[in-house]
Amino acid sequence: MGERSGYFCAENFLHFLPQKIFKQMKKIETQPQDYLPANLRYLRKQFGLSQEVFAEKIGLNRGNIASYENGSCQPKICNLKNFSKFFQVSIGDLTSSDLRKLGAYENAINNFNKKSVWEIEVIDTYLTKAQETERLLESLQTTFAITASKINELPSDIQFLLLNYQQMYKASKKIVATHKDLLEYLKQKSIEKGY
Repeated sequence: MGERSGYFCAENFLHFLPQKIFKQMKKIETQPQDYLPANLRYLRKQFGLSQEVFAEKIGLNRGNIASYENGSCQPKICNLKNFSKFFQVSIGDLTSSDLRKLGAYENAINNFNKKSVWEIEVIDTYLTKAQETERLLESLQTTFAITASKINELPSDIQFLLLNYQQMYKASKKIVATHKDLLEYLKQKSIEKGY
């Protein structure tokens, strides 16, 4: 059986199976397990909710929940996000992990919360860098103001550069302000959503 004498090689053994069974086994090997139906049912019951009550809380109808739980229908991404937020687990854990296993749901909640803290820390780091950039621009502007006060004494090509610098400074200030606003918005959304 194979090139290695004295060793059992499972790969070669599989080729002796009928082709139909071999193909099915290979298919099972490569398909990721979809735990969403079982996880939704399990978590809903853990929360003590009927399909109808759970559907109301999520903004769906009972039939949607029943379809998702029996696997006959896949939810839209917006509904997955709602499930994720409601159960405080990532979409990845909700769809790809068996949350019915002992401690799995608790681990998924911990990972979800760690992600929230980590994202806020990353946003805070970028906010700090934006504030440093803003201070640097202010420092450059102060230096420019000193040089610009003697603009008439400078050669014409330097005068031209100084005028262009002023436009570049204004554009840079707008970019940094927009960047900070965006980061503040993302931070607020992360805090509100729990991610």
